[in-house]
Amino acid sequence: MSTVAHTRVIELPIRKIWEVMDDFGNVARWHYNAADSSLLSTNNRGLGATRKVRMNDGTEVVERLVAYEEGLYVKAEVVEHDLPLNSAFLIFRLRELAETSTEVTVEMEFVMKFGPLGWVIDKLVMAPSIRRSHRLALDGLERHIETGKAIGEDAHPVD
Repeated sequence: MSTVAHTRVIELPIRKIWEVMDDFGNVARWHYNAADSSLLSTNNRGLGATRKVRMNDGTEVVERLVAYEEGLYVKAEVVEHDLPLNSAFLIFRLRELAETSTEVTVEMEFVMKFGPLGWVIDKLVMAPSIRRSHRLALDGLERHIETGKAIGEDAHPVD
């Protein structure tokens, strides 16, 4: 299993970040690479919440929350996808540093298909791409919370 993580400090209260993270069906409001998202489950929060996300390139993934600690942690399993992966989990962790400062970690755990070739693809293509995606996702999250606006493909607010 490979793990790619990115951590940064966002100068916002943990509760404001959690409000956005906890709105599982609306990831397209703040994620730069999500063109659209819709809720597939009756619950939008907590274990079992399931969403479909259409990415900017037209591909779709279905994600289901498999671990959840209110205010601090979510872990989503990618249950449907066309990616070269046997399995994938997306994790967000929040840690309050001060009243208006929060450490946010986004992490992806995944197993590549294709055996040894998959290992090469992981190291040369997937891991660098995921690192970039994590950085842009956190940029978009912060900008969305600060402005209240939807985030575009460049991780900046759209008017």
